[in-house]
Amino acid sequence: MTEEKQKNQNLLKQSTYVTIVGVSLIVLAKIYGWAITDSVSMLASLVDSLLDTCVSIMNLVALHYALIPADKEHRFGHGKAEDLAVFMQSIFFVSSGIFLIYESGIRLIYPKLDAMSNTVEGIGVLIFSILITSIIVAFQYYVMRRAKSHVIAADSLHYLTDFLTNLAAIIGIAVTAYWSIPIFDSITAIAISIYIIFNAVKMFRKAFDNLMDHEFKDDEKNLIIEAVNSHKDVKGFHDLKTRYSGTKPFIQLHVELDEDVSLKSAHHIVSDVEGLILKKMPDAEIIIHADPEGVEEKIYYKD
Repeated sequence: MTEEKQKNQNLLKQSTYVTIVGVSLIVLAKIYGWAITDSVSMLASLVDSLLDTCVSIMNLVALHYALIPADKEHRFGHGKAEDLAVFMQSIFFVSSGIFLIYESGIRLIYPKLDAMSNTVEGIGVLIFSILITSIIVAFQYYVMRRAKSHVIAADSLHYLTDFLTNLAAIIGIAVTAYWSIPIFDSITAIAISIYIIFNAVKMFRKAFDNLMDHEFKDDEKNLIIEAVNSHKDVKGFHDLKTRYSGTKPFIQLHVELDEDVSLKSAHHIVSDVEGLILKKMPDAEIIIHADPEGVEEKIYYKD
């Protein structure tokens, strides 16, 4: 393992530790805030943060497993642990969103008519949460630039949404308390819940695609096609197959070469093509099969 790769793996682990500590502080603060304000907006924000804590712990376990090198029982590595973690996160988020909509709906139908208490303290708790979240997101963004990871990207996405949920909760508490509109607190909580569900669905689709070995997007596949076609000795290609396991790309294809080329020359051509692809996708694992041009065979995929 290269020194750079080891540093990136250490950064991924540090990111999960920073996140767990930060979100634990936020949860404690919001428990206090909900207790003193009895706001469903605060409850919605608290549930979101409780899920963040569970998810961050899950991410720590998933990353630890995903970073284990390939072994004799897992020849393709352990990268799908990341995808599985994101998949489970999305289910948690959808469940929490539905729960919050239910709780907020009850409060909307039967609103509390008495004034909300300790409003200033409650808003202070949310401002504190925003500051801690800022630190978490800033560090995660630094880690994502150095070591790309679907788990950290998903983690960062829902912490970015925390900015909106915390701001929405502040607005909900302020309007409810100072303008005496009790239903606004419930409406705000429902809006936060819908936003949580919306982002969870996007996370679900991404993780599901990876778990089902979905093909690369067209722009990524075009990079591979350009690299293969740029080699002067490649007459064509077929059966290009692509997939992700966590953040690791897997690519395999058949290249068509002159039928009179020697085995040694074919080996060098295939190695050159692999190098051209790696320039586009440095972390990819690539399998290339050489076929003689003009020989009829069953072709399954031709891009």
